[in-house]
Amino acid sequence: RVSSVCSLCKENAAIGSMVSMSGMIRNWASILLLLGAPICNVALPPGFEDEEVAQITGAVDIEFVGNMMLAITDKGQLWTVDLEDFSRFPHRKVEALDLRDRICENGERGLVGMTVHPNFVQTRWIYLFYTYNNGYPDCPISITNGPVNRCSRFVMNEDWTVDDDSEVVLFTQYGAESQVHLGGHMAFGVDGYLYVTTGDSGNRHDQWSQALWNLHGNIIRVTDTGDIPPSNPFTGEGTARCNEAGHTDEDKICQEIFAYGLRNPFRFTMDPHSTDKVRFLVSEVGGTVWEEINEGGTDHAGANYGWPFKEGPCRFKRVDENCSMGDPEVPYKDPFYWYQHNLEEEGAAVGVAIPPPGTGWPAPYSDPDTFFFGDFVKIFHITEAPERACNDCIPPRAGFRNETFHRSPYPVFLHFGPYVSASDSPAQSSIALYYNFRCCNQHVKRIVYRGGDNFAPAATFVAEPLNVLVGGSITFDASATTDADDSLLELTFEWDFGDGTTQEGGMVVSHTYAETGRYEVYLTVTDPDGAAASASEWISVGAPPTVEIISPAEGTTFAVGDIFTVSGTGMDHLGEPLDEATQLSWEVRQHHATHFHPFLTEGTIGSEDLFAAGNSYLEVLLTGTDSNGVSATVSRNIMPKKVFIEFDTMPSGLLLNIDGEDLRTPISVLSWENHILYVSAPEQEGYIFLGGTADCIAVDEEGQLSILIPPTQTETEVLSYVFAFEAEAVPTAAPTGSPTSAPTNFPTGFPTEKPSAAPMEELTSPPTKSPSTPSPVTPQTLRPTPEGLINNAEFTPVDKSGSTAVVMPLVGRLCAIIIPMILFLVHVFHKPLSKS
Repeated sequence: RVSSVCSLCKENAAIGSMVSMSGMIRNWASILLLLGAPICNVALPPGFEDEEVAQITGAVDIEFVGNMMLAITDKGQLWTVDLEDFSRFPHRKVEALDLRDRICENGERGLVGMTVHPNFVQTRWIYLFYTYNNGYPDCPISITNGPVNRCSRFVMNEDWTVDDDSEVVLFTQYGAESQVHLGGHMAFGVDGYLYVTTGDSGNRHDQWSQALWNLHGNIIRVTDTGDIPPSNPFTGEGTARCNEAGHTDEDKICQEIFAYGLRNPFRFTMDPHSTDKVRFLVSEVGGTVWEEINEGGTDHAGANYGWPFKEGPCRFKRVDENCSMGDPEVPYKDPFYWYQHNLEEEGAAVGVAIPPPGTGWPAPYSDPDTFFFGDFVKIFHITEAPERACNDCIPPRAGFRNETFHRSPYPVFLHFGPYVSASDSPAQSSIALYYNFRCCNQHVKRIVYRGGDNFAPAATFVAEPLNVLVGGSITFDASATTDADDSLLELTFEWDFGDGTTQEGGMVVSHTYAETGRYEVYLTVTDPDGAAASASEWISVGAPPTVEIISPAEGTTFAVGDIFTVSGTGMDHLGEPLDEATQLSWEVRQHHATHFHPFLTEGTIGSEDLFAAGNSYLEVLLTGTDSNGVSATVSRNIMPKKVFIEFDTMPSGLLLNIDGEDLRTPISVLSWENHILYVSAPEQEGYIFLGGTADCIAVDEEGQLSILIPPTQTETEVLSYVFAFEAEAVPTAAPTGSPTSAPTNFPTGFPTEKPSAAPMEELTSPPTKSPSTPSPVTPQTLRPTPEGLINNAEFTPVDKSGSTAVVMPLVGRLCAIIIPMILFLVHVFHKPLSKS
């Protein structure tokens, strides 16, 4: 059995072009799954235990009001959990608010952020950040006619329910060209003002994070009623309110902006030790190379964190001697802490937490200069180590020391909160570290300190098989459980099989199920000192349904911009058809290298990785679930129409920047049909870049070219583009560096993972095209509804471009080659043109 382990989608791991779908399978964030053996929990330091708090699937943020925990899910629900109610453990959850009828949850959209008013007892105010469908239930991607992100205030009643009619919108963001990089985390500072992070909406090429006329890529600061604090850095002449439209005129600045230049500030935490001024740490999910945690607050009002020009301590995409930003016109603030996400297993800085005073945790875990962060691989404990700081090193090194605190599958958020224990479960602390992970059953968990030098077990088990007929037996094997200071023979195993039966003892057990259904099996492992850990797994009992994908047909390939209608059928084991709206659901996985991104959305997502087109494809999955909860899934791969392109310069051997990568010509790259490549010429001593003519290649005012990759006549045809330079002076030596030949194995852009053996054979050799077969089922255009999932959806492989693009047919390709050659010859053999 192949298990799946989750990890966070990063634009550096994105494919050269992405597919857009009207969708039913939605995720709060772009998530990728690493295929292979499950990553088991690694032992916490002595005295700490990890335990489940509540079964809330898809939780993305939590808050506390006394001993009441509030949790939101990406799907648009707000739940309450009474931590003092031990009538059921994990604790019972109660729905307080349902926004599913008004939100979009495709891509990273959804209900993504929450906080409570500092004087909640009197005001009963809670604040939510979500993607409002804006009257477009299909959730399209559009700046002017589509969903918008909004920050709203609601009133929570005394019975812990929320009246959705109490909503007051504090501000709305400008429309977006994608469904990623929302940010959306919120917290109140000690100054009483509300701080909100917003992402760049995936719009790196248009540099929205540096455009102060809109509310993307910022830290926003407003009062608890949405007004502008008088001490905000951008007020007065030349500024304007942006709360209603999310933007102002391009020559003005939004007054709501407190700081800017951020990519995807996913989560941040206020420093509980800073009581006289605001200080917070922001976890900034990186792009190609660096993850970073930024410092913000009173001392950093108006700060520019540098995105998209700066990433981590370096200029964008750099780790070498070209790391330095030099002396930019606008000074960029260096990150507080940074690391390369292509080292070891680090994935994405998604959550950060600072231990509050009085945690009861031992040093160094309670020191005021320490903090924790989760990077979707593990939870790290960070301590200051000034002797390690080296900004002049290659690459630069931060003045901190990190250690693994807990390795549990991929935490989304970290939040210190109250710990209330049952009488038979004592703890040395009234504070616990809460987190959620995007894997397995996605429940809310917490780490508590019980004291002593005992290591708690790390529980895990495998169920084989995951589906049996009624009367069949399933084996549960917990032999992979570990304990740092006890042998497995000393541990106690308690099983809850989900059907009302339990069993004490047995590392490997079997259980027979008498009724059809879907069951969640729990394992609790306890060591001789009473420290415990748990794990769970879903199984199903009964004959699975039969499902079939009708469209797209086997062997279908796609170009960016193509539209497909997926359709299929399903029957239960009695031959009765499955209901299209409630029992059939679609998923599309955007595979890249050894992982995939769940992708069933409608809209445009840009790529930041030139080399991802060589090992990426789409997988369409159809799942049918019968009335007993028994399901079956079938899948089909859709391969891209690949295009090989050769770039050269006149003279040859000079540098071109292609999609953010400096490459020496001649160079061959692989792309997809209809994908847009961005090309520019770095400054090179002795040469002036001429480019092409307006009839051949689109050139923007900064000299960047945007090329829409055209179709080729055959699968072996290679497109060629040549760019002319004028010799400013006779070079003293030929350009350094030998020409780079076409790579045979394109880099994945995610070097932290091992190469995958499958399906690389399909990727290196494009599949044979086969015509689509007529569907016996009438295709339907998807209209997502809260009532259920529809089994037909339209999706479009698309790409994003903020620049003018032109299709390059055969005549255009010749034009792109011949005209620059003529210009070059004129310059060499006649007289140089003006440098202007």
